[in-house]
Amino acid sequence: MNKPNHRYAATILASALCLASMVRAAPAPLPAQALRADFSAYVTRLNGLCASNSEVALNLFPVLTYLTTCRDGAQAVLARLGHGGTWDLLTGFRDQRITAQRIARKQLGGTLHVSPAMADEESVYRERIGSKLEEKYGRDIEIQSELFHRKYLAPDEGQANIFEALAQACPLTCFNESSQAWYRTTGVSAWEVKLRLEPVIVFGSSTDPAVLLSGGLVFNFFPSDFTDTGAVKKETLLSDYVKRTGLCLGVGARFHAGGQTLLVSGGWQLRWVTLWGLYDTAAHETFFGLGVSEWDWLKNFLPGGLLNFLPR
Repeated sequence: MNKPNHRYAATILASALCLASMVRAAPAPLPAQALRADFSAYVTRLNGLCASNSEVALNLFPVLTYLTTCRDGAQAVLARLGHGGTWDLLTGFRDQRITAQRIARKQLGGTLHVSPAMADEESVYRERIGSKLEEKYGRDIEIQSELFHRKYLAPDEGQANIFEALAQACPLTCFNESSQAWYRTTGVSAWEVKLRLEPVIVFGSSTDPAVLLSGGLVFNFFPSDFTDTGAVKKETLLSDYVKRTGLCLGVGARFHAGGQTLLVSGGWQLRWVTLWGLYDTAAHETFFGLGVSEWDWLKNFLPGGLLNFLPR
């Protein structure tokens, strides 16, 4: 009886390792409504410069190339706003503009020629896009990074795991600029679909180890306020001490003196532990178990680099 269950356990663990290696999905969308007015004004001004500027009329090629490059780049941003555009799109436009500016200035002789049209473009860019990119949007990026990190990401990762797409596809949890839940206006949902391997201690006639492939829906408690730079300003009681809670289902293997047997289970996660109700399909018995769902609590005891090898 143990041999089939042994094969079941091996299959479960192999499947879990495959799922754990899945790629990560794209970052959250940009606040399209806030950006569209600024980019529209920028494109309108550049259209005017291309149509009426004396430098363009004189076929001053570097100036014309620079203006059209900036305009086309801004139009590409406008076309993608609200259709899956990301923060990378905005910073990509900024980098494209800087490159075009350097090329134009080099062709114009560096500082020997100061282009009135390029100076005009610089002014409208700083007013409508540049200042907000550095201030408001930069703050939003920092808040996004902090909230994603609290869900399941390392600090230097700028995107959510693959299951974030499920939250963004649900009307009740997706990005919404007018939502009363402030975190949804940043493109981050407090809900998390989790799928991970979890070590469990099974308590019954004996105390046995087990491994579960755990899946569930977890709610994350976020801070209530951030500073102007995007740092956490004020925690709530729940965000500080509870952090997350939710319901989980699991399937896995129990390792005991008689071999390995298949377990099915249901549980409740609170912060980094999960209380499991377990059913042994071979012994037809029920047990309860205690599992470790998160590993961040170890950071106070282990060197920071070592924590990177543990599942979040």
